[in-house]
Amino acid sequence: MFQRVPLRWAEITIVITLTVISVGCSSTEPVSSVRSIPPGISLQVKDLADQAFSDPSLSEFQKAVLSDYVVTDAEADEAKDRYIQCMSDHGWIASIDGNWQTTVYAAPGSGNEDRNANDSNDLCMAGSLDWVEPIYLEQKNNPEGLIFAQQIRDCFAKNGVPDGNGLSDDQIEQMAMHPNADLHPESAQAYLCTVDPMGSQGISVAIAQQMFDEQSKQWDMAQPSGSPS
Repeated sequence: MFQRVPLRWAEITIVITLTVISVGCSSTEPVSSVRSIPPGISLQVKDLADQAFSDPSLSEFQKAVLSDYVVTDAEADEAKDRYIQCMSDHGWIASIDGNWQTTVYAAPGSGNEDRNANDSNDLCMAGSLDWVEPIYLEQKNNPEGLIFAQQIRDCFAKNGVPDGNGLSDDQIEQMAMHPNADLHPESAQAYLCTVDPMGSQGISVAIAQQMFDEQSKQWDMAQPSGSPS
């Protein structure tokens, strides 16, 4: 079974892979210099859209959807439908729930029963949900346009988590996107705040605990011998 949590987290069977679309860095001239931006568009949405238009693999469908820097409910639904159809064409049965978690099973007789869905998922995401999904969810879940670090700080404060005390915004984002033995969440609740700070992905504390326990094993193994845990 394949499960994908939107924007940053993917779970395929028992493998958890961190996937990040960075914000704020583009290799070409920003699209905003030649494209009209409607009022009320946050910096985060603008930066994501600018990066999207710098992506040479962006499909015509994605270009049309993102041309006005707004992803409507209907456009998001069409992107889902395109992804699901593409997965079906490659022998997978896919569904996406209200929290944008995707479950994929091998279609009967497809020969995919013992295969990993990663390759098909990457291929189908590329022409449909890539860029469209994170921009849509950014609009829905972060209308105030808070930067990622501030979203995490607010989640920490709401849940009494001390992990962000004394850390810069860059350090908090590193803790969330590139955790390591020296800088990582210290509890399941802190981990949940770095994975789903707005609570929009429907990740329970119990699931966060499982993910945190798995990641903690890796951090412990990476800790130099004799160093405090």
